[in-house]
Amino acid sequence: MDIQNIIAAIRHNRIRITDHADEEAQTDHLSFEENMKPFDRCPICNGKLVEKEVEKLLKGGVHTAVLTVRAEVCLRCGERLYASDTVKRFEQIRHKLELQQVGEFQPLGQSFTVEQEVLDAIDEATTL
Repeated sequence: MDIQNIIAAIRHNRIRITDHADEEAQTDHLSFEENMKPFDRCPICNGKLVEKEVEKLLKGGVHTAVLTVRAEVCLRCGERLYASDTVKRFEQIRHKLELQQVGEFQPLGQSFTVEQEVLDAIDEATTL
């Protein structure tokens, strides 16, 4: 990608971040500004991107939030690319989750950890 394409992407607000990159950035404690890139096609497989409404899971501390957001989704591999304002919202929500400031969020149910012994027991029960 040459510099003119990058400049055009910035001017036309076509800066996006992939779902994978967002999760990696969160793990590495990087901000959006440290991780943003412009894309016309999927950066993973060069597939066509279409805008869709998607569900995104965000983790912060012991809490998880489910959001419905707009993203560009690759028709070939399914990779998601988010607009910069969306990623900034992800950062804000993760921060609230980490600080346990969840009073304004709607409870969705409970999350569970399934230990290997339980998985083994389920496997045994289905093979009998």
